[in-house]
Amino acid sequence: VKMKKIIASILSFLIVGFNFLPAFAAVSSINDIKSNHWASKEINFVVAKDIMPTDTKGYFNPNNSVTRVEFVHSLLKVLSNDNLNVNIHKQFTDVSENDGYYADVLRSQQLGLVYGYPDNTFKPNKVLTRAEVTSIMSHITKESATDTTILKPFTDYIAIPNWAKYAYAKTVNYGLYVNYPDANVLNPNADLTRAEAAVLLYKLYQKLNLVKPQYKNTVTERVLGTEHLNVTDKA
Repeated sequence: VKMKKIIASILSFLIVGFNFLPAFAAVSSINDIKSNHWASKEINFVVAKDIMPTDTKGYFNPNNSVTRVEFVHSLLKVLSNDNLNVNIHKQFTDVSENDGYYADVLRSQQLGLVYGYPDNTFKPNKVLTRAEVTSIMSHITKESATDTTILKPFTDYIAIPNWAKYAYAKTVNYGLYVNYPDANVLNPNADLTRAEAAVLLYKLYQKLNLVKPQYKNTVTERVLGTEHLNVTDKA
């Protein structure tokens, strides 16, 4: 009887331990992102979803800037098009088949996500500004009858380039923008940081219904409770 009680106690301990495994798995392993970081939730999300990577030492480097090709790679992940079959060939003079991002650039071009430049270059390593990313977010989301007067509460709205004013109005209306550290400042001409990119990509992931159908994969994985189900738009 005593032995049975011991075995029962061990089994109970193991069951309780297994029940707590998911909680332990959810703990962040990102070395430079603490729980009080302003974008902690979004950064942990995009890393867990493999939308944005850490470096080989487990650092996210939130204050580093983001290049065009890095954002393209992450955007394709959000839209579930990171494995899209490429049906086009080399399009840009500064992107080689030997580049690790070659397929992503072609996927972007095939979908019409992020365009190249008139001189037939893509400038993959060019750093993105907040305004440029806002233009991309506006480009891939559904049209909205939004007046630019929505921008007037921001103290620096006059600093928004003319070509980005409607894009900003649209994304502000949709809630797809970043305004940290000052909620009243957009800072449109600043370089986009990795933390800011994480916030934008997180928001977009939560609002995939706003994305135009041609830019996202029609079959996406959604989490319902603890189950993972593949569903289509017709389901």
